[in-house]
Amino acid sequence: CHCGDLLTSRRRSDHLSTMALTADLLCNIASYLPIKDAINLSLTSKTNYSHLPYDALDSQREEEHNFVFRPFPEDMTEEMRSRKVRRRLWWCKFGITWRFKSKQQLLDTIALAPDVLGCARLELQMDAPDANEGEIEVLAASRFGVYCKVNTRKAAPTFQAVKKTKGLYSFSIESSSTEGNLTDAILTPAMEAAVASEVQTLALKYNRIDDSAVNAIVQALPKTKLVRLDFLNTWFSKEGSARIAEAVINCPNVCTYLGGYNPLGAVGATAFSALLEATATLTVLNLHNAQLGNDGAAAIAVGLKQNKTLVNLVLRSNDITDATAASSIAEALHDHPTLQVFDFSANHFGSDAGAALGAMMSANQSLHEVMLFGCKLGDDGLRGLCEGLARNTTLRKLNLRGNGFTEAAGEILNQLFATNETLLSIEVRGNYLKEGAKALRESLAINKRIVRLDMRNNDIPSELIEILKGLGIERTLLA
Repeated sequence: CHCGDLLTSRRRSDHLSTMALTADLLCNIASYLPIKDAINLSLTSKTNYSHLPYDALDSQREEEHNFVFRPFPEDMTEEMRSRKVRRRLWWCKFGITWRFKSKQQLLDTIALAPDVLGCARLELQMDAPDANEGEIEVLAASRFGVYCKVNTRKAAPTFQAVKKTKGLYSFSIESSSTEGNLTDAILTPAMEAAVASEVQTLALKYNRIDDSAVNAIVQALPKTKLVRLDFLNTWFSKEGSARIAEAVINCPNVCTYLGGYNPLGAVGATAFSALLEATATLTVLNLHNAQLGNDGAAAIAVGLKQNKTLVNLVLRSNDITDATAASSIAEALHDHPTLQVFDFSANHFGSDAGAALGAMMSANQSLHEVMLFGCKLGDDGLRGLCEGLARNTTLRKLNLRGNGFTEAAGEILNQLFATNETLLSIEVRGNYLKEGAKALRESLAINKRIVRLDMRNNDIPSELIEILKGLGIERTLLA
């Protein structure tokens, strides 16, 4: 079984279509495979993991995107334990971390599935009673990491242990102070440990880091071998974010930068534009809710036009309200050779940017998924968008939720479904299609490619919903 086959298969059922594959089904498939094969089943990582079957994994959810280890029942067979371990480890590929509060638990897990080395995302909590200095060498040869909840007093011995462990996958630091501050006194030895251990992932998310503490990060970054930087909601100032971006230019291995919820403005946007232009490795850039504004969007567009590496770009909720600024982003992506996922949602730029976005989708030959929910496109914006989409040959998934479409949008969507031959999933939830959904009967009767259509919260009459559902025997239609 391979996801690529499912994408192109004509023999789908409602629950086996690509967009309707349940998380639990894939998880069960993975539990029977060698880990290296199960990893190949993983889907593209998303920001929201609320759909994952936490209960099915027999884990407790400690905090967002993390699992904490829970011992197995004593009467469970070793074969069943091994299968459940494989299932849990497979979910680590979705960006979820499995955290252990005991080194012995971690060692027992490895014993149950020894072929997971190099594949999993596991963390040992450094304040565990058996995780003292000199006892974390087991992490070095695998895709494991450490999680440190520290204050100034505890930082030194913890970081000394990390410093002596070469080849860590991840290094997560959380302040234990009530204010959540990571001070310069903590970050200086922490970054020295990151340099010495040659760690690949540095996670400082959900901490308060002021400009004085940013100095420690900026000075150490070029000396590291970091591949992934998770600075989500770290309270960087605009100037601090700009300095971080300038430092990342000199980091030859960084592929992922997660910087959402840190304000950038025009100052930070200019620095990230320079990063986009200079980088030869950056594939994922998440600037969700970074307060770019219209001027910041125009600055980012300059760098995007020169960029040749991005695969996933998130610019959601950035106060981009001017159609000209939004159009500059769209125009910059016309000929982008590698971008596959683009999230431009919750920027209220209105209908005038629809034509520019449509022209971008017509010209771009790499995009697989575009999210434009909550952009106030309206019917006119949808028309401009669909004119370009009619000529698109790569897009698989489109989200247009909550854009103020009216009944007139039904005919526009009907023409799109009749001409586009690649879309697999489309969401128009939360609009006002109402009776306009009647127009879709013609195209849905002949379009066999769309496997998921979400039209919920559109005030569509119930009898019309039943008619539309009857047109797609192998389609998941939500209405």
